Amino acid sequence: MDHLPNPDALNHARVIRMARVGMPEHAIAFSIGISINTLKAFYLDAIRQAENDLNLAVLETLASLAKSGHNPAATIFWAKTRCGFMPAKGFKSDFGDDMPEFVVRGPNGEREEDYRR
Repeated sequence: MDHLPNPDALNHARVIRMARVGMPEHAIAFSIGISINTLKAFYLDAIRQAENDLNLAVLETLASLAKSGHNPAATIFWAKTRCGFMPAKGFKSDFGDDMPEFVVRGPNGEREEDYRR
């Protein structure tokens, strides 16, 4: 199985397509009939670039959904993961409902003052 691949444009494009959708390296190697080591020797840069391109596209979509105002789950997810908002103990609002309290954390996990409405 460990013959040298034909690093032609067809194999290269196929490797990129498979990596772009998150296919694991062992599955890509099997698909084009080479070992994982050979795959890495010939295609590692292309695989890493394809993975980065996909991550960029997904993050751009998430950012768009988060700021659109039409997808509260995306907005909350963005606030928690990118802005450091973390749910903490609840508190009572003027309306008597339990409202979440948010703790603002810095990029290194340091805590800021509790934020209350």
